[in-house]
Amino acid sequence: MSRRSVCLRITPLVLVLAAVNIPAMADLWTQTDWSGGPGQLSWSDSTMYYTSTNMEGWTNPGDLRLRAPNDASWINTGDLAGAQDARALLEGSDGAIYAATGAAGDVFKSVDAGSTWTNTGELVGVTYVTSLIEASDEAIYAGTGPTNGAVFKTVDAGTTWTGTGNLPGMNWVWSVIEASDGAIYAAAANGVGDDGRVFKSLDGGATWDSTGTLAGAGRALDIIEASDGAIYVATASAGDVFKTVDAGTTWSNTGDLAGIGWVYALLEASDGAIYAGTGPSFGDVFKTVDAGSSWANTGDLAGAQWVSSLIQTSDGAIYAGTYAAGDVYKSVDAGTTWANTGNLSGATDVLSFMQASDGVLYAGTWFNGDVLKAGYFPSGNLVSSVYESDNMSVTYGIMNWTETADGGTLLIRVRSDTLADMSTAVDWNSCPVVAKGQDISGLTSVSDHHNYIQYQFECSTYGPDISPVLHDVTVDYVVDVRGPVPDSAVASDGTNPVPGIDADDYVLVYFDQPAADPFIDALNVDSVLALSGGHSWLDGFGGLDTTYWNPAGDRLMIRLSVEVSPPTVAVGDTITPDGVTIVDEWGNPCTTQVVITGTFTAPGVEERISSRTSRVWSLSQNRPNPFNGGTVISYTLPSAAEVRLDIFDVSGRLIDTIVNETRKAGTHRASWDVGEEAAGVYFFRLRASTFECTRKMVVID
Repeated sequence: MSRRSVCLRITPLVLVLAAVNIPAMADLWTQTDWSGGPGQLSWSDSTMYYTSTNMEGWTNPGDLRLRAPNDASWINTGDLAGAQDARALLEGSDGAIYAATGAAGDVFKSVDAGSTWTNTGELVGVTYVTSLIEASDEAIYAGTGPTNGAVFKTVDAGTTWTGTGNLPGMNWVWSVIEASDGAIYAAAANGVGDDGRVFKSLDGGATWDSTGTLAGAGRALDIIEASDGAIYVATASAGDVFKTVDAGTTWSNTGDLAGIGWVYALLEASDGAIYAGTGPSFGDVFKTVDAGSSWANTGDLAGAQWVSSLIQTSDGAIYAGTYAAGDVYKSVDAGTTWANTGNLSGATDVLSFMQASDGVLYAGTWFNGDVLKAGYFPSGNLVSSVYESDNMSVTYGIMNWTETADGGTLLIRVRSDTLADMSTAVDWNSCPVVAKGQDISGLTSVSDHHNYIQYQFECSTYGPDISPVLHDVTVDYVVDVRGPVPDSAVASDGTNPVPGIDADDYVLVYFDQPAADPFIDALNVDSVLALSGGHSWLDGFGGLDTTYWNPAGDRLMIRLSVEVSPPTVAVGDTITPDGVTIVDEWGNPCTTQVVITGTFTAPGVEERISSRTSRVWSLSQNRPNPFNGGTVISYTLPSAAEVRLDIFDVSGRLIDTIVNETRKAGTHRASWDVGEEAAGVYFFRLRASTFECTRKMVVID
């Protein structure tokens, strides 16, 4: 037996199982990652699962927790003292959350998921901080306004801020990004004039150069880099979106968004489509699926005057923050329809979004400078994929897991079945809750020898800003993966003391565990139990007398025939099983070789033979075969018995009964004459006591 693993390499622990005396190796079925998502019934991808409700497994490194955001419930994290708005939000690589604010030009910071906010200090000469990014070197850049058009930078997580220098002629820096080539881009504007530009720095903000002209554009309000490397800029005045494919050397207008004056926000979704939030009158979201060649209006967000911010969350939903009533709209069908999730209480404009690494969605608002967040759903559950052990010899052991409860509750149930679809398994509602570290083999929902197993995880939280986390689940089990092993193969001269192989010689093959009684005859014996040296079990006529498994299934007798000439099997030959035909009750094949010992010359064999040939029931192949006219059928009885020997045609119709009487112990022969029967395949069946055997014979013209 051996314990098997689906995702861990573990040093085997050798055990001795007294019941069968077969070595075993300790191992585990383990799941440590749920980031692959739902939809997999049968276990193959170890990061996937079957179904879930309000659960997420995408967080690094694949931990399982309640799903966020729950946009039906927004929590105000608290007023950012002295701030008028929260125009930009950022989660730093250190897990801290930063909020860019207006009124005093401050950047606030929270290290406890928004429970408290600390002012990192005023950016000198700045009234509004409009944008925040963290670059690949972990420096944080802040776009500002409205006087000097400067980009500020901190390299110590906000402790100090340094102006990197003014962008010549600009009063506002509305948006900042780091491109994939490491360049920093800033979308800027000269007050309310018509001089929107994009600046670029190749030295971490030490110097800034103006890129090409955005012809006819007013303010450059937002900037993004698409997955294909193109950079898009949202502008005011004519409602245009500009694009560069040469790192800002030239800019092309992708076309006027019909009826739009301002484009406030841009988003590239996971499918490559680009969305544009617009205004200032109708609050429409436009979309392009051809890299800006054409734009389609996905529809008016009723009641909104403009769309200030856009984000796509980890579950694929797109959120739009709007001005007028401070509503957040949501689309789960790529913008085809939009649903108003509700007003963020006290806000008139939703200026920014940020989804943290734990899934919580944050929204920066105007007028009071509040940051709200949509946290976790209150409860959820997940059903795992169905894991299949190697075969039905499985016996289950300890189930364990690692979790961070954080005050919430976690419940795990487990069930097993003999069917891959779990259709006959215990219903989840009837499955008992597993105690951590419990031996699950004693549960009413789990049975040993059920080779399919599945678990269900449920959890709930006491508050929307925290979720229990499941880190891993393990199930310990043991399964027999070793087939029957031949201990020995012993040749015997039978009862007739004739030198060499004669008609009653045989070989006994002993196995260390029962086999599943496979049928072996003259047609397959040389492939099922191949002999070394090109030798054969068959006589010169291609025949074999009989094969017989003892009732326990751990001993095979192969009785030889010498029609025309003896078989070439010899003492010292190596028997090689085919690895397919002889299997145990679990389907594990016999693959181990064995060498024939004993002798075909001396009468009788004492090694490991529990009874002599006369103690064996047997039915020999008829001789001759094929035949025309008559044939002789031999059979051996270890004790007196009622004997019936019947002849059937290929359709199963009884043709003749040639023996139907009590016969004493010993070897007997019966003759059958074809008579008027046609040429073809026939069968003869012997029934004696509890023994029954059927063989095939062929009548020829």
